[in-house]
Amino acid sequence: NFAWKDARVRIGMRRSINYQGIAEFLSSKTEFEANGIPVEISTMTHVHQNPAYWLNPDTGELGEAGQNYTFNVAEAKKLMSAAGHNEPVHLPYYVNTTGTLPDAEQLVFNSLKEAGTFNVDLKQLPANEYRVTINVDGKYDGTQMQRGASGNDIDYVLFRDYHSSRIGGVAFPDPKIDALAEAQRREPDYERRVAIIKEIQVYLAQNMLMNPGRSLYTRFSFRWPWLHNTSYNGAALATITVGQGVARNPDLGGYRQWLDGAMPNRDRPV
Repeated sequence: NFAWKDARVRIGMRRSINYQGIAEFLSSKTEFEANGIPVEISTMTHVHQNPAYWLNPDTGELGEAGQNYTFNVAEAKKLMSAAGHNEPVHLPYYVNTTGTLPDAEQLVFNSLKEAGTFNVDLKQLPANEYRVTINVDGKYDGTQMQRGASGNDIDYVLFRDYHSSRIGGVAFPDPKIDALAEAQRREPDYERRVAIIKEIQVYLAQNMLMNPGRSLYTRFSFRWPWLHNTSYNGAALATITVGQGVARNPDLGGYRQWLDGAMPNRDRPV
């Protein structure tokens, strides 16, 4: 009889993690914006941010339920107390590593631990055991590190994560979410289906059947446009044997790269 069978405890967990602060740190928001480069951060909810139906909790589109996504330790403790837990609840926290946690995951773990609403117990498993036991079979008694959000089709996500027909079952079977997931699948009218998907989002925000992971934020990449042919990988030069197979070596063939004539100062001595 786990404490997190109570929706108030699940919401308390969500409100105990400073996802906004973590996103600001990981995105270097302060440094970028100090140099005139804006960084947008968007709260991760229970469905993908498809503009056709996604409701943004930060702009009030989820109503009062949107508050359940916000970091607030005082409110989290009120919820825990209302659920009958005035002391930190023991919470196993499963991760797929036996070494150092990835930075992003360490930040989530630290935030949850520092809130004091849960007594977080780190459980590190080898990748193969984690994948089968935790991800596939779902045989664990706590929470797991953020899982990749594979698949962006709303119907696929609903039946993978929330519908009780999922192979192996779901953590919190719920007849209403089953009915709503089935209703949006059957609905041929676009506007009516969108309305059902929006109703699903409100219900999930109110009940937190799954705790959405880290916030999304603007990412940047930089390219050096004057260096060409960097992906050259001639088969005759760039193959090395690895075990029973063949792998490409991107360093071989590097002499075939060149600098574009438009590169500024290309003739200036270094």
